[in-house]
Amino acid sequence: MSSLFTALKIVRDLGPGWALKRLKLAAEVRLGIVGRELPFRDWEFRRADWAVLDGTRNCNSTAQALTKFFFFSEETSFARSIGNAVSHQADRLLSGEWPFFSRQWLQLGFPPDWHFNALAGTRLDDNCHWSEFALNAIDDVKFVWEPNRFSVAYLLARAYAGLGDERFPEAFWSLTEDWAEKNPPNRGVNWASGQEVALRMMAWCFALHAFVKSPSSTDDRVAKLLCMIETHGNRIAGFINYGLSQRNNHGIGEAVGLFTIGILFPEFQRSTEWLRLGRHLIQSQIHEQVYADGSYIQHSLNYQRVFIDYLVWALRLGELNNAPFSKESYQILGRAVHFMLPMCDPTTGRMPNYGSNDGSLVLPLSSCDFVDYRPSLQAAYFLVHHEFYFGKVSGMSNGNGFSLGDRRKRRGPGMDFRMWRLKRLSQTPDI
Repeated sequence: MSSLFTALKIVRDLGPGWALKRLKLAAEVRLGIVGRELPFRDWEFRRADWAVLDGTRNCNSTAQALTKFFFFSEETSFARSIGNAVSHQADRLLSGEWPFFSRQWLQLGFPPDWHFNALAGTRLDDNCHWSEFALNAIDDVKFVWEPNRFSVAYLLARAYAGLGDERFPEAFWSLTEDWAEKNPPNRGVNWASGQEVALRMMAWCFALHAFVKSPSSTDDRVAKLLCMIETHGNRIAGFINYGLSQRNNHGIGEAVGLFTIGILFPEFQRSTEWLRLGRHLIQSQIHEQVYADGSYIQHSLNYQRVFIDYLVWALRLGELNNAPFSKESYQILGRAVHFMLPMCDPTTGRMPNYGSNDGSLVLPLSSCDFVDYRPSLQAAYFLVHHEFYFGKVSGMSNGNGFSLGDRRKRRGPGMDFRMWRLKRLSQTPDI
């Protein structure tokens, strides 16, 4: 009776159309249709002219596309020091400690076992197709997914920008190579969530641009990573309807993933399709997920920050590639930011812990505490208004934040990584 009551409530609240769509998606999984459309296979690594990063770059090369990012590789100067926190955390990673949910550090080894559940102390089967996993039966699968998001790529990039230590790009490439060996396409739980796939791909793109001039970034490694990114695009596109049906951050995250691949890598076979689809879905998700007062569909302030970070990434990437989003998209982002600002303590950046909060942080680009919302709100506010909301606080040190591109209206204090010139947070302390 309770199951029937739940089913009737779902149909009443979400509509029969949504219920039928979810039933169809579940049937596609149960009948093996998804497994046939996204089958097991080996990596198809190949050397291609567009993947070579030498002096023979032409106007159609991916090497040129690498300049259409949030920063230029030549801006990775090591003139400025970084905070002790970044250097210390990068060293902890290389010693085998991994950050979980922006707070806890656990010893997993380097590289880790990518299929190990640190909460349960068990290892998931790495020979199953991702569609065969009953995620609800796993003891918090996010403890498996957290290292696989590759959020540490941002940490390694920041440490490299500040110190110029070649250990950091080498560590990134070692991790990606090991991940590829242990996670063939569509095999294992790390392919099960389209949003997790998108987050991992975004981190790889970020690190690729940060490390492109490093001696560790050989042509062979870059070519393999580009093939991995393209495969991630196929996975996202292949089952994105499920992410969209969730009506939450999964839909916007997967759309941003497709848009990112499509706009950065025009050489990929399906890049035009992904660019158009990702752009269309981002704009439709923006309208669907933000209410008129600026509040978010998930009724969670942390997930609203996740949504905001996704939009900052996508909208700024569109600007840099002469493909800006509509003015209405910026207006909706502005509403979401202005909804949160009155609740944000200007000194600590803390907000009420309202709604679900699983520790997600899409863009870990500052040394601020996880509960400090100022980095995300500052970046989004600047993107919309071209000026800062949080002013400089006296007595705080320089070198604490990042930005995403060169949209300066007035100059702020120095940062530990100048290549991010939108997310300026030098008014916040280095923790």
